[in-house]
Amino acid sequence: MNTKTFNYKEKFSIWIFTPAAVFIAVAIYAFIEKVSFSYRGNMVLDYPISYYVPGILGVLFIAYGFYKFIKASKSKQNQKPISLGETSMSFPKGSSDTVLLNYSTINELWVKDDKDDGESIILYSEDSKNRFEFFAENFDSDSKYIDFKTYLEKVCTNITNRE
Repeated sequence: MNTKTFNYKEKFSIWIFTPAAVFIAVAIYAFIEKVSFSYRGNMVLDYPISYYVPGILGVLFIAYGFYKFIKASKSKQNQKPISLGETSMSFPKGSSDTVLLNYSTINELWVKDDKDDGESIILYSEDSKNRFEFFAENFDSDSKYIDFKTYLEKVCTNITNRE
């Protein structure tokens, strides 16, 4: 049996909190200076709302940052690698769960190249009920990601979105 394993750990950067800091700073400035925001002479946000909206956006970005931090921490705690076998693959989900996916149930395989997120592989299984995305930056190296991608493209034969 030929099994390939790949380490996959989500990464976290403190820079994810930058938008939150900017919105909180705008909210504090609007509160202290009693500022209203206008665009080309049209009032967009009047005084009390001018610090509510950036403040709420700042809190939402902080919550998103903590969500990403917790998700990356759970990924680092899980020591299980992605395993690609002859007929199925298994990969960790969260801190303790493992997903087992047969290649025959994968019906779509996409290689997405996004300028913000980088390249990733998206798998849809069981007639698009389940969606799994694997980002290139979360693998140990680019060569490991390329091995992962080429292996999946080779063994997934039930793909409907191939040209």
